[in-house]
Amino acid sequence: MDNNLEKLRKSAHLTQHKLGKQLGLSQQVISRIERDISTITLEHLLLLADFYQVSIDYLLDRTKAKRSWEEQQVISEVLEEHYELVRALEMLDERDTGLVWALIEKMLEDNKE
Repeated sequence: MDNNLEKLRKSAHLTQHKLGKQLGLSQQVISRIERDISTITLEHLLLLADFYQVSIDYLLDRTKAKRSWEEQQVISEVLEEHYELVRALEMLDERDTGLVWALIEKMLEDNKE
C-alpha cells in the first residue's frame, strides 16, 4: 500500500504536509501510513480513497485498477470527449505540464470563491 499512496500523493503534486492539511491529519500520520509503520484505520482508509477517488482495494494493493468498472466507463467517455486536449497535454514537457496544472489549480481555486 505504501507505494500506491506515495505515488498518488506525488501525482497530485502534494507534499505530505499539504495532504495532511487537506485531510485534517498531521504530516507524521501521512508519513507513517505511507511507510507502513502504523496500521491504517478504516477512517483514514476511507478518507484517502475518497480524496484520491480510487477504490479501497487499489489502496490496499489488492488490484491494479484504481477504479471500479463503472467508473472506468465514465472515464472512457470523458476521455473520448476530450481526446484532443489529452493528446496536447501529452506532448508538453514536464515543466509546461507543471505550468498547466498550476493554472488549472488556480482557476479551480478562483471558482470556489
